[in-house]
Amino acid sequence: MARLTYLEAKAHYFTNDDICAGLVPGNTAEFMDNISIGEPPVPQLISIDSGSNVVWVQCPSSTKCFEQTSSIFDPSKSSTYTQLPCSSPNCTINGDKCDPSNNCKFSRRYVGGSIVDGLVRTEKFTFETSDEGISTVLDVFGCASHTDPHYGNAS
Repeated sequence: MARLTYLEAKAHYFTNDDICAGLVPGNTAEFMDNISIGEPPVPQLISIDSGSNVVWVQCPSSTKCFEQTSSIFDPSKSSTYTQLPCSSPNCTINGDKCDPSNNCKFSRRYVGGSIVDGLVRTEKFTFETSDEGISTVLDVFGCASHTDPHYGNAS
């Protein structure tokens, strides 16, 4: 019982100092970080881009995608990947919109001209910490269905 109490407290009351980010310099104003996405957790190398307000990864349905050496996140294999309702304030807070099929969509144009767009969803993210890791659900997570083949190479 003491272990359960400890884990519940850890999940609700962690500090930013607990999170260990293994940041790797990327191109321009971005950094790369290894995290795990979904349930079961799947390791992913994500771009932490200081010029964007949405965390996104390429998904299997990506067209015109850029070359990615790590595995592509497959949302169909995650039990925690869920649709963000168009009625959610998080759907439109970043200037994003819904399509006629009631899918919350995102689109980002970067300084170098690269364009990324796709679906906004909710998903579980697991970050490495100094001990066992911490998981949280992101309400604004982008599953990119179209990525510029030159993303990351634009200047």
